[in-house]
Amino acid sequence: MKLNAKEILQHIKEGSILGDPNTEINCICGIENGNEKSLSYIKDKRFLKFYQETKSSIVIIDENAEITSQPEKTFIKVKDPQHTFSKILKLFSDFEKIEAQNYISKNNFIANPEKISTKSYIGKNCIIEKNVQIFPNCFIGDNVHIKENTIIYSGVSIYKNCIVGKDCIIHSGAIIGADGFGFITRNKKNIKLYHLGNVVIKNDVEIGANTCIDKGLTHSDSTKIGHNVKIDNLVQIGHNVKIDSGTIIAGLCGIAGSTKIGKNCIIGGKVAISDHLEIADEVKIAGNSGLTKSIKKKGAILQGPIAFNKNDFQKAYIHFKNLDKNL
Repeated sequence: MKLNAKEILQHIKEGSILGDPNTEINCICGIENGNEKSLSYIKDKRFLKFYQETKSSIVIIDENAEITSQPEKTFIKVKDPQHTFSKILKLFSDFEKIEAQNYISKNNFIANPEKISTKSYIGKNCIIEKNVQIFPNCFIGDNVHIKENTIIYSGVSIYKNCIVGKDCIIHSGAIIGADGFGFITRNKKNIKLYHLGNVVIKNDVEIGANTCIDKGLTHSDSTKIGHNVKIDNLVQIGHNVKIDSGTIIAGLCGIAGSTKIGKNCIIGGKVAISDHLEIADEVKIAGNSGLTKSIKKKGAILQGPIAFNKNDFQKAYIHFKNLDKNL
């Protein structure tokens, strides 16, 4: 999809252009990782420093922002940049046409078509390497790349543009590449942020039944699952999350958007991890814990509803249990 600044203004029905109205873009990127021919936005003053550094061709900014005009960039000045950005995300979010069952597009490379069961949908321009097994009732969107020896069990959905590595196992009901849980609130109305990125899964990853991994927000964003990561059933992984190699995640965990988890971590069942955190390598988090701040110490062992050092938590819990006895 291609749009120039003038056409964008017609769609959003607000704002003014500073720069060339014919500047054209074909994708959406974050301001920090913008590409040529991309559009980004600046949410507030904290990010103003990026407008000169970004490679994005069009930048959405606050109408009151003080900037110096740059000939290589075009700015669209609006009252509420984040709200406007949500409208543009929606423009780029194209809803896929649903085809009949047993549909396999002719524009694919499929090394072993005999290993694809009936009643599955495979979209356009997919690459499915040798010895990939796809069981019945799966959905594979456009431009998906599945590498050799991977097994996709029944009822799996892999949204467009996602990449799955070699020797992976994805169990029934798993969803790879759903929209992230992104909304902004304006006038007491929740407005959806349409997601345009993808999910990249490295080699030797196992993903449990009914687990959902959300895709990145913009065209330049990916949710990334590292080599040899093992994810249990019923795990929710938010948009733009990065999980490094060798980490193990037990069932019913929830990991909020943009959090980074290091190598060889062990995360127990029903752990909740807040957004935009960084967790060091080899960290262990006990089941039923909640993490609300980053963990910088390699090998830390944590427990608790607001998790901290496991031994400290267990000592504190003994006192907590005895509180009523001392009253």
